[in-house]
Amino acid sequence: MGDEQRLPTDELLRASREDFDAGTDFTVAVEEEYPERLRHLASFETGDVADLQVKLRELLALGDGDRSALRAAARRAVVRRWSWASIGARLVEPVR
Repeated sequence: MGDEQRLPTDELLRASREDFDAGTDFTVAVEEEYPERLRHLASFETGDVADLQVKLRELLALGDGDRSALRAAARRAVVRRWSWASIGARLVEPVR
């Protein structure tokens, strides 16, 4: 026990909180993965009902190929940032 490396708890908790700055981080992560021509669909202006309506209509009008591309992009974003494997890798990074 005496020679074991101790995890820097405060540093890990801080990094964890920074990694999970929920809404904003999710939107940015998904937008980065979306095909460039569809990135504007990743979010809408807060409090702007008209913007939300326009984006929802555009999303609903997408063809199968574009919907599949968005679905795959969102999955990549989530797996890359919030899968247990990626979280574990970030947690042990400070002690490598």
